[in-house]
Amino acid sequence: MTKETYLSNTVGIVKISDVFETDTLTFIRFGYKRISKAVSDIIKTNEIYLPLASQDDLDNSVSTTEIELYSYVREASKKLWKKPVTNCRTYLDFTTSMDGIDIEMSRFYYNTLLQGSKILNITLKSGRVGLVSNKNGFANLTPSLALLKFSPVHDSRVFPFTPLQSGLDGDALDLWNFKQIDARMGKGVIGIKFTPKNPNDDNLFRGEIWINKTNHEIKT
Repeated sequence: MTKETYLSNTVGIVKISDVFETDTLTFIRFGYKRISKAVSDIIKTNEIYLPLASQDDLDNSVSTTEIELYSYVREASKKLWKKPVTNCRTYLDFTTSMDGIDIEMSRFYYNTLLQGSKILNITLKSGRVGLVSNKNGFANLTPSLALLKFSPVHDSRVFPFTPLQSGLDGDALDLWNFKQIDARMGKGVIGIKFTPKNPNDDNLFRGEIWINKTNHEIKT
């Protein structure tokens, strides 16, 4: 059967198909406590009220599902679109390979000025390059040019995809594994590691991201 359930503090209607009265639904919304209700009880009341979560609840909560973890990433992406100007540190690591052999390994550190998803200015602070002995030539991409062309939330024909790209939406859960990691940024911050489900897929970025649980700001 199909039911229409209105969720408080949410705009719109949620349509759920093939739900039985013996089922239990769990409602998760950031900033509120998680609530589980039997469908039979929901039918009687027609409304679900989610209590506000305290700061301790937000600090001590442990995400157990990839859906919850990706929800943080999605909210952070929305926040990034609206952000006016942000100063942040940017790191770029890459390895140049030929025929499966690494021939150059580089790491660069930048001061970066962001406006929403656009890089306004980038300043190289330091960097290092390690060369591997190899007689074959190779093409190298200037790191500054690479970062100026890369946007974490826009699709690119040159760079792999990231979970922050809003066009992916729910498809991200089919492409990446999401795992909670120790939040080195302190209380109130969740650390999320994302890796492609297909480890050989070069079209997907892998990495780590730290997000404020309350306002969904990306920590740098």
